[in-house]
Amino acid sequence: MRHSRWLALILVAQAVALPMTAFAQTPPAGGRPAAATDEEDEEDIDDEDAPAAPAATSPAATAPAATPEQPGTPETDEARRTRILPRFSSLDGSIGLLHTRAAQTGAAGSFRFGLIGEYFGASEYLRPPTLGGTAAVGVDSASHVGGTATLSYSPLDFLEIFASIRAYANANDRERPSLFQVLGDTTLGVKGAARIWRGLYVGGYASLYLLNRSGDIGLLGDSTSADFGVLSTLDLRDFGASVPLRFHINAHYYLDNSSAIVSQTEERRRAAQPGYDAARCASGAIDPTCFLEVSRIERHALGINRVDRFGINLAAEAELPWVRPFLEWHVGVPVNRQGYSCFEPGTGMSGPGGAADDDACLAREGFSAMPSRFTIGTRVLPPVRGLAALLAFDIATSGSSTFVRELAPTPPWQFYFGASFAYDIHPPVQRVEVPGPERVTTREVDRTPPGGHVVGMVRDAESHNAVGGAIVNFTGHPELHILATATDGRFRSGHIAPGEYRLAVTAPEFNPGECTFTVPAPAPAPEGSTAPAPNADAEVNVNC
Repeated sequence: MRHSRWLALILVAQAVALPMTAFAQTPPAGGRPAAATDEEDEEDIDDEDAPAAPAATSPAATAPAATPEQPGTPETDEARRTRILPRFSSLDGSIGLLHTRAAQTGAAGSFRFGLIGEYFGASEYLRPPTLGGTAAVGVDSASHVGGTATLSYSPLDFLEIFASIRAYANANDRERPSLFQVLGDTTLGVKGAARIWRGLYVGGYASLYLLNRSGDIGLLGDSTSADFGVLSTLDLRDFGASVPLRFHINAHYYLDNSSAIVSQTEERRRAAQPGYDAARCASGAIDPTCFLEVSRIERHALGINRVDRFGINLAAEAELPWVRPFLEWHVGVPVNRQGYSCFEPGTGMSGPGGAADDDACLAREGFSAMPSRFTIGTRVLPPVRGLAALLAFDIATSGSSTFVRELAPTPPWQFYFGASFAYDIHPPVQRVEVPGPERVTTREVDRTPPGGHVVGMVRDAESHNAVGGAIVNFTGHPELHILATATDGRFRSGHIAPGEYRLAVTAPEFNPGECTFTVPAPAPAPEGSTAPAPNADAEVNVNC
């Protein structure tokens, strides 16, 4: 007869949260420790909110670039080149305003070019009804249009080479022919300038004017003229950007040989006069036929002057971020280097040109006949590096209504418009801010799913000896594995979710047994915490 024994189960249900730890990226040497406590986490947050401590650098690295706001501090070459790039050419090609040159140059390796148009139109300008000779021919209607192309290059920081070429046309209905065209008057020059004191710049220039023939194509060597001058500029930006003003003074001497353009024309006209005696004229006779010259309309149309000029230019400009308004005033004081003898008709005599010739002489008219003009203008700088538009307006302050034989008339007004472009062959350095190494904090993250493991032992209820080979089955949970006890009667389950479970235990020569146990759920996270609560370790002793 088979003896039956009661099978007793002594189970220790243990909800064990075995950590399945994931590690973040390990920081480089010198970083924070691999594991961070709550206090360290708070310190990390504080550190992130607080500004970073400055890194130790050399004095050269920390010194700011000199700007007009910070005079006296060193300025980087790149900052200097960027600051002086928007310097543009004047009418003759050198850096300046419209008629005034600046005692400053561009950065070495920079160049500039521009296109400038000009226009003027008026009635009763060269033949106003107030002049006696107008009655013979009537009032006139005059117009002028022209254009100039300029080019400038700075091979060195203190040197500039410049050039310009000009073409223009004048029309007047009281002259035959009524249209005069000048194509290709060229200027070539060189300028040097340097700063001698804070904010004070001085320089000088020399240029040649290669003038075209009248009624023909090509340059006329005898008409080649020259211009020499000294320059000064006071730049208040060197004392602070709050005063972005510059002032310029030019003093120059213009050797004018333009009268050679019409000398042969005038000789032919004199020879064609009835009663003209060349020998008598050569002996210095005071005869109107010896002094026949081109009319003032022709002098104006071709730019003919019979004397040199000592010129003074005064100018001021404001260098604002988007516009550069400027003012200029220029006067040319005639100098009779050529020994020109002006014919002044006596009482009852007509001029060499007949009844319509009412030109006077400079010695009698004085300053009112000298060329002078006031200019107001501005350059507009669009958001394109090196580009600028020009608008300017000349207003004559003398020489536009009193006409003398020595000088070309000055237009009462003239409008200028154009565009300039400056380019630096040294491209600007593109600086990209690179963030420092990211601070990485290593912390353990508990990725263990809720639940735990069940560990138990099967014993004989009478002898309390371990029962090996017993079968342990989870009742109602077919998804969980069936367990078998080891020789010491112990068994261990895999991971199971929180909840209540019933175990059925069978073994040969023993009656079946059952018991229940509970795997606790994890505790809720503390109030106000954003971190998940860790799984709690729990141990449940169950006697079945």
